[in-house]
Amino acid sequence: MLFFTALVPIALLIIMIGALKTSPVYASLAALASSTAAALLFFRQKPVLILLSAAEGSAMALWPIIIVIAAAIFSYNYISETGRMETVKKIILAFSSEKSIQVLLLAWGLGNFLEGIAGYGTAVAIPAGIMTALGFNPFYSAVICLLANTVSTALGAVGIPAMTLALMTNLDLSTLTAFIAFQLLPVTLLIPFLLVIVNERSLKKALRFFPEAAAGSFGFASVNLLSALFIGPQLATILASISGTVFIIGASLLRKAAAGKNTTEIPCGSTAVPMKKIFDAVFVYVLVLLFIALASPLFPAVRGYLDSFSTEFKFYPESSGKIIRFYWISTPGVLIALAVFFSSILSGDGLSLPFLILIRTAGKLGKTSLTIISLVASATIMRYSGMIEALASGTAEITGSLYPLFSPFVGALGTFLTGSDTSSCILFGEFQKDVALSLGISGYWLASANIAGATAGKMIAPQSIAIAAAAAGIGGREGDLFHYLLPFCFVYLLILGLIIYFFNYSSALFSLFF
Repeated sequence: MLFFTALVPIALLIIMIGALKTSPVYASLAALASSTAAALLFFRQKPVLILLSAAEGSAMALWPIIIVIAAAIFSYNYISETGRMETVKKIILAFSSEKSIQVLLLAWGLGNFLEGIAGYGTAVAIPAGIMTALGFNPFYSAVICLLANTVSTALGAVGIPAMTLALMTNLDLSTLTAFIAFQLLPVTLLIPFLLVIVNERSLKKALRFFPEAAAGSFGFASVNLLSALFIGPQLATILASISGTVFIIGASLLRKAAAGKNTTEIPCGSTAVPMKKIFDAVFVYVLVLLFIALASPLFPAVRGYLDSFSTEFKFYPESSGKIIRFYWISTPGVLIALAVFFSSILSGDGLSLPFLILIRTAGKLGKTSLTIISLVASATIMRYSGMIEALASGTAEITGSLYPLFSPFVGALGTFLTGSDTSSCILFGEFQKDVALSLGISGYWLASANIAGATAGKMIAPQSIAIAAAAAGIGGREGDLFHYLLPFCFVYLLILGLIIYFFNYSSALFSLFF
């Protein structure tokens, strides 16, 4: 009874957004109302504790999620309204005028790099905004960036999801990281090809760009696996994204050379773009990358100082409530906004222009903000009331020895509810390990399956979809995005489930790798 009751908010989201194509605002409010009712009536949660759970979720939605969305769109609006986007377009065209190669460079290369150093929606918002400005269909810009922002999230944000999983399960981080990279290897190799196919909307047309897709696939996957095996999670996605980008550019240059074209030609018009104009155009994003990198664990002294500007608060008073820490400077959203203001001052635009653009940007994010606040508040209520635990336990009981096949679906559920791989690990990491031990399976194997599945859930999480829709300027089409991406998510999870199930029970084959 509790299992099926806990399913109601999720079912409402899927039916309202996917089948009925209801506005995400109304769907998220319905999920919040149903999770509140279930927590009160069936899980016997006190009204005051439900309110405090919702308050915690709302605060976490605002900081850092919504602030990141606002800042990423703000940076895009700034370079657009100052005319710098035209130069950015010409710079990207310098590498290739082919849109499928641009997809690989922006969604797979830049997107994964942003995921590696920041996360929190930047890897979707910034590439989607740039792609739309370059003339891509806004809907497919959002789809492509959501598909790309999957495998890289497991070891993204400087390894935070994997480190959180190791902490929650008390498993060795190095071993766990290796398992994660191995489980994700097949889908990592497939995603770049999928991005090209979606962009071309035709397998026949996409075949022409498979060499660049293969280069980006191999460049990312090989370095990601090697980094996971020998370095750790902190640098895996960063190094892999750089490697993938270099491989894509190399393959593109080889294509031009084979066709007898001048590989140094910049197809951006009859007049060369002055270096000063190029510098002005990219300066914002240079500062964004610099600020985020300096504030990351890669520079512990700087990170420690910036993290000192923070406030701790505990909304939920019970022992299960966690202490929430709000970082007032080192959160990616603030760093992106600061980069825009610094860029504006140094380029001579002053402070008033970006300030006005920021106000206009924030004013257009009302529905997106309400959607995300409702979703995170609903997930927080479900967590503290025991609804999520009921869902996970029920799944394990129903599936029995087949559970490894479904274990990535549990991880995906966590991300669908919270929009975060890290949160999925917090919700289900220890549970997956306990189920593994009860079935006589390696705890590492199913704990890794949780984070692998979480990467799939990222593409259909309502929060992620809201970010993509806002960045691409297609607010109101979130239901269409969900409906389009759901089959991709299911196949992705099915591949992971089969890998996790058969490799686990094929001990001879498994021992070849571990």
